[in-house]
Amino acid sequence: MRNVLICAAAMLAVTGCETGIDVPVSIPAQYQGAAQLRNIAVIDFQGRDGGAFAGALEAELSNAAFNGASYFNVLNRQTLQTRSGVGGSSDAAVAAAIDYGAQLGVDAVYFGEVSGFDVEQSSERVEKSKCVEYDGIFDCEKREKYTTTCYTLAAFYTVVPKVADVRSGQVVYSDTVTGNSDAYFCDEDTSKVSGDQLLAEARSDTLSQIRNAVAPRNARAKVDLAEAASLPDRSDQSEFDGAVAFAKEGRLDRACGTWEVLLDRYPTTFELLYNTAVCAEVSGDFSRAFDIYSQIDAGLVSPNTKVSDALSRVQSQLRAQRLTPN
Repeated sequence: MRNVLICAAAMLAVTGCETGIDVPVSIPAQYQGAAQLRNIAVIDFQGRDGGAFAGALEAELSNAAFNGASYFNVLNRQTLQTRSGVGGSSDAAVAAAIDYGAQLGVDAVYFGEVSGFDVEQSSERVEKSKCVEYDGIFDCEKREKYTTTCYTLAAFYTVVPKVADVRSGQVVYSDTVTGNSDAYFCDEDTSKVSGDQLLAEARSDTLSQIRNAVAPRNARAKVDLAEAASLPDRSDQSEFDGAVAFAKEGRLDRACGTWEVLLDRYPTTFELLYNTAVCAEVSGDFSRAFDIYSQIDAGLVSPNTKVSDALSRVQSQLRAQRLTPN
């Protein structure tokens, strides 16, 4: 078996794979200390727009989903601020929020400061041309040059979020997060973007960055299938090739069923093992996918990037299953 896997793995490394299949992946939070604190509250941030930003962050974290369920339990910030009797993110306000948060079953308090936001605008005179005479719908017979004014708008929004562990009082997450958004348009353009729109997009960018820093998320990744196999029976080879064709047309159900049958006949063929493991990933059977990838890996005498990446993916998925909220 080892020699068969080694040879097939080497062939895959040389010939490559062409058919990309979407598989589920779990991306862990950047700050695990914050991610482990699931009962949370947000208090008003310091700075101009601090109250509005806190409300937006509260909504962002309330909507943070993982494996089909809400990841955080979020206490309404007005409840906590009313109980603590203070607002904002001053030292006294944070201390009071932590104290009352503990009484209300909160694990962590989110606070911080909106340190700045603005829209910068510049303009330039640009020479363009336009069609002034048509000979048919898309056939321009005559063009004319003209000069117009074009604008570049760039918005930024910077916030310094922090997360305090209610039990220890320690800050487990702190960062300076900047969101950006920009636009370019000219006087004659019908679609123009306002500075307020860009600021809203920049603020939304910061919210997404914070959400991804403190909570895991689900995503999809492209994984290549093994397309070329050398099976001794011509009929079996045709079935394998047909399964690849079905996969290319999005019929992975047919493809996976065929590979499962062929794997019973050729249990040491790398391409069949690999594709069957990918099928298990797609279906969410990460334990089986891990077992098959591990079987392939055990037959290698040198690392194979695709197999190593696959093992890492499914290990993350198995860990993620343990994080799924009840």
